[in-house]
Amino acid sequence: MARTNLEDLFQLKCLLNNLDIKLAARVENGVKQLVALVLKTGDIVLYYTYGELPSVVRRIPWFTGKTKEVQAICFDNTATWLLTVSLDGSLYILPALSLVDRKQKVDCKWSLNDVTHFPKHSQAPESKPQCIVWWQTLDCNQNALVGYENGAIGLISLTDGRCLGVCSVSEDISKLYLCQDNSLDCVSLLVSCIKPIMCKTKVNT
Repeated sequence: MARTNLEDLFQLKCLLNNLDIKLAARVENGVKQLVALVLKTGDIVLYYTYGELPSVVRRIPWFTGKTKEVQAICFDNTATWLLTVSLDGSLYILPALSLVDRKQKVDCKWSLNDVTHFPKHSQAPESKPQCIVWWQTLDCNQNALVGYENGAIGLISLTDGRCLGVCSVSEDISKLYLCQDNSLDCVSLLVSCIKPIMCKTKVNT
């Protein structure tokens, strides 16, 4: 069987350079694509494409101070909002789509002119946050699932910032993956740990 060169399958194109990247997240919805980069300086860079239109790049200054360092990021599935969790456990929602494309219609669940801030809830785990995923339920409730260094997983409401519940695994968590079918009837959470194990739990919708 003949070998296929990668160059025959993919076209590599430099989008951004001279950036010292700490974290990255990407989302695609229809012809919209958004990439968020958290730099080691703390700033956030958004890279946006809409169909064949020219791409847009926006750099967003972030808070100063160690406790506000971004530990994890994710988008909602509509490619509209960017969710971050900081070292102190607080959550921030950025109007990512509005920052790069004012022509797009946005359901204004959160502020379009500033970040929406939810301080760490008193019932949230006392540990360093490691990862985060956005979860919209069948009832359109907006929640965050946050994985912590000590193995805890917190369910945080993105309506009022309350901690709705906590569960845990036996190892330190490195990554969370939300898996669901097209009907959203079956939702599972895959938990990747720092040690080479992976756990799966069913999430009630």
